[in-house]
Amino acid sequence: MELELARDYAEPSSEEVQRLSAEVRELSRQAGELPAAQLGGASIVREVTIEEQIVALLALQLEDARIREVMDTPPSRCSIAPRRRSTRSGRASRGS
Repeated sequence: MELELARDYAEPSSEEVQRLSAEVRELSRQAGELPAAQLGGASIVREVTIEEQIVALLALQLEDARIREVMDTPPSRCSIAPRRRSTRSGRASRGS
């Protein structure tokens, strides 16, 4: 709108008209780039969402693997025989 007003009262070669024309061209160029920038941003958001879902899935699989490992591990056996207690003194007997 300012450019139109400046063209009404000033020559097309005036400094004011040239400055406003350059400003309009720059704003038009930036506006033309907006859809590409928005598409790039949407792509990044989509990638981050996918990565978050992958991390959540892997965390669940890790927890499942840990549970299965505990369930599949046989109980450890003690290789030391317990000592027998003597019936008379309450002490453990050696090699009886």
